[in-house]
Amino acid sequence: RRAASRVLLLTNLVEPEDVDEELQFETLNEVEERFGPAESCYVHVLPTTVPQDAEGVRIFVVFDSVEVATKALSAINGRLLKDREVKAKFYEEARFLQGEFAD
Repeated sequence: RRAASRVLLLTNLVEPEDVDEELQFETLNEVEERFGPAESCYVHVLPTTVPQDAEGVRIFVVFDSVEVATKALSAINGRLLKDREVKAKFYEEARFLQGEFAD
């Protein structure tokens, strides 16, 4: 189990073909409306995912606090969206800030 963090990693949320420049803003707005303040959202598509699938689209959300991130994690992880089970987990903030976007 990962230590709690302000950063959540969401996978299986969208297919690679659904990634566009609006995705990070839409995601950020939605999580702020539902859970509370968030600082930023970053979308990273893993280049090595073959075939490209929703697991390869990694969406990082940086919340203002661990408490808000924990609330979001509880609500998002395991949620079904368009027949996909969305996965959410804490991600180490230092790794995120260093640009490490793969496990």
